[in-house]
Amino acid sequence: DMDGTLIQPCIDFADMRNRIYKIADSDPALQSLPLELRRGDVLELYKSFSDVAKTKAKAVFDDIETKAIQDMTLMEHLGELCHCLDGRGIQRAVLTRNVLRSVDAMHKKLWDTHAVKEFYPAVSRETMSLDEKERPLPSKPSPEPILRICNIWGCSPEQVIMVGDSVADDIVAASRANCGGKVLLMYNGKAIDNDAGGGNVETGKEQHHGEREPSMVIYNLAQLLEAFQNESTVSQ
Repeated sequence: DMDGTLIQPCIDFADMRNRIYKIADSDPALQSLPLELRRGDVLELYKSFSDVAKTKAKAVFDDIETKAIQDMTLMEHLGELCHCLDGRGIQRAVLTRNVLRSVDAMHKKLWDTHAVKEFYPAVSRETMSLDEKERPLPSKPSPEPILRICNIWGCSPEQVIMVGDSVADDIVAASRANCGGKVLLMYNGKAIDNDAGGGNVETGKEQHHGEREPSMVIYNLAQLLEAFQNESTVSQ
């Protein structure tokens, strides 16, 4: 994951939800729908908007993402962690519901600050599916983006560790992909509002199957770095 994992939290998700929900409430295409169907995941809701509403929503997304790029700060110990993984030949990818220009900005800052090469592959909400429908790849919590990464790497999901700050998106996606590790980052031990609106859509189903349960909880990337270093020491 990128926002809240590789970079410090800088997106105001509450503001994003409020602004998109206002557009949904004023969109003639959705007027006949009950309120609960005009709420939920903002990216999924966007797909049902009229063309006029989509233009307004895109302007909201662009505004929030532009500000987030301007305020972008890399997470502490990210450079050390990347160098540790690279030195051990461990592949690393980035999977985000953000856009590619935000990923590019993160990559540039990571190189300029720590001389760290890019994550590969970088899968964003703009990444296209490989099927014949020419549709965007479904976003987390769908397991498809993780499985795409596994396909590119030539490995099984059981060999992959997913690290993210969202139970609803990152941990559930990792569970559905059957990842070998599911690491939840609670930045400084706090629960951060990182919900794009879809966090409670399948709560019952997720809890029933244990999909929301991480295999490890960390409060900073230094703890993850230490875990890899200790694992390497034990292996030797």
